[in-house]
This record gives sequence, structure tokens and C-alpha cells, in this order.
Amino acid sequence: MPNHKKIAAIDIGSYTTRLLIAAQSADRILKPLKRSRVYTRLAEGFRSQGELIDPAAMQRTVQALAEFRLRAEEYEVDVFRVVCTGVVRRAKNRDAFLEHIAKTTGLKAEIISGETEAYLTAQGILNSIAVGEQPYLIFDLGGGSTEFVLGREDQADMKSLEIGAAVFSEQFLHSDPALPAEIMALQRSIRKILAQAYPDRKWADHEWAMIGTGGTVTALVALLDRVQIEEIGYEKIHGRVIVLQELQGLWSRLKDLGMAERQKWPGLDVNRAKIIPAGLWIVMEIMDFFQSRRFKASFSDLLEGMILHYFKGEK
Repeated sequence: MPNHKKIAAIDIGSYTTRLLIAAQSADRILKPLKRSRVYTRLAEGFRSQGELIDPAAMQRTVQALAEFRLRAEEYEVDVFRVVCTGVVRRAKNRDAFLEHIAKTTGLKAEIISGETEAYLTAQGILNSIAVGEQPYLIFDLGGGSTEFVLGREDQADMKSLEIGAAVFSEQFLHSDPALPAEIMALQRSIRKILAQAYPDRKWADHEWAMIGTGGTVTALVALLDRVQIEEIGYEKIHGRVIVLQELQGLWSRLKDLGMAERQKWPGLDVNRAKIIPAGLWIVMEIMDFFQSRRFKASFSDLLEGMILHYFKGEK
């Protein structure tokens, strides 16, 4: 096990850049010390600009990283682990982006594969949610991709699919509120990607414990339970069981609202209000495809997985 006791894990995602500072206690329990999230919106204009990260988005991310570094230094962090996920994996200017990060912040960011992201996310979730011997299905819905882990009998199938709340919102939902035809196009795309990724549907022979994580999932819990933005945290989100019927009811109340009206809802800030219609539909389509009427929300995710990975002495 490494000698360092504190680590800062940073995820540079498609819509947000997130920080978790944690320590390992003597009894080997991971103890979160600080969480931060900044909407850096790297996916903004990504497709329309030919899969290039916009310079303004780069600058937003660098500023967030500089702030994160200062906060980490206040906690006397020994080690930084910085990963890039989502659209950064596909960006044509990703190398320039990584060089810019290193030059301006001194942080070395690593692009991880979708499969690695799925694995680390599963480690973070399964450390805090017990599934026993029951087969489990984990999904991590991000801004530019969704990672899936289907686990059974010490085996796990891990996939990263190009289904993202931010990217799909920009690609399909051009009206505010979205038109029925736009929702149908979004729905068709989600179903097509899922069907291509899981053509044999062998998983349908089992009852899976479904667990979901990501910014959209957190927002959905906050909306359903009327959690104020400043109150959103592990205690309010983690372990909450979300039923499909609740989401269908939420959509019936949400579908005719423009973004300005959505922003007034408890638990939904300006940036999340923009992409929540697409995010909500993606979650409902995932549940429908995997024939699940409910799933458990996890506040633990990739960041916890990164830290556990390090504390175990893995590279």
C-alpha cells in the first residue's frame, strides 16, 4: 500500500469537472473530506465543431483545475489523480488539451478508456452498495457517454456507449421545451445504440439489481424529493430507490416547461436544467431496455473508484 494517506481525484468529464479529496483511515475505510463540482461544459459545440473541444471550454476547465489544486493544498494532499472521460476521449485536439492543462496547472491528466472508467465506477459503487450474490447492472450516465457494467458470478461485462445527456441534448433537443418529434428522434437513437451493444439480450433471463449514478441521477433524486441545491449530498442521494413510475410522472410535469421555468424547481440549477429533459429520457430508456422498474441511486462513483484503486496499490 502506498505511504500517502490523502489523495485528490479529479474527473474531467463532458459536462462537469469534479473533485473528491479523501483519506484512508487506519481501518482502511475511505473517508471523503471535500467534494467540488464545476460545470465546465466541454461537450458544448463538440459535434458541430467537428469533435473539437472549444477553447473557451478548455479555459473553463483549466480555471476549475487551478481552483481544485488550491483547495487540495489546503488539505495537504499528497497525490493527485486526474482523468479525462467522455468527449475528451474522442476529441481531435485532446493532446493539445492535455498539454494546456499540464502547462497551466502542473497537473498531469490521463485519458482513460470507457472500459477502465466503467471498472473504476463499479469499484466505487460496490464499495458502498452491497449486491450480495445477485447479478447487478450499473450505469453511469455522463454528459458525453454512459458506462455500463453487468456483473454476475465474479464476471463483469463493461461497456462505454456514446449516450450522453449533454451531447444528446445538443444533438436532438433544439426547441425549448422539446418538441415530440425531437423526443422521438432522441428515443430512437438511444434504443438503437443499446440494441447494437446488447444484441443477444441474454441478460433478460435474470433479475438484475440496477444501480445508477451520475449528475442526472443525482438531479432526479433532488427533483423527486425536493432537495435544495445546497443540501444535495451523500445522505440525501445515496441509496434512494427510484421507480420508473416516478420518472414518468416527473416527465409529465416537466415536458411543457421551458428552461427558465425548469430552473425554478428545487434541486435543479441553471446548467443542469438545460440537459435534464435528455437525461431523464435516457434513464427511462435504459430502464425500459433492461426491463427494470426501479434502480438504486449511488452518490459514489468513478472518483471513489479512483481513490480505492490507488489505496490498493494498483496503477
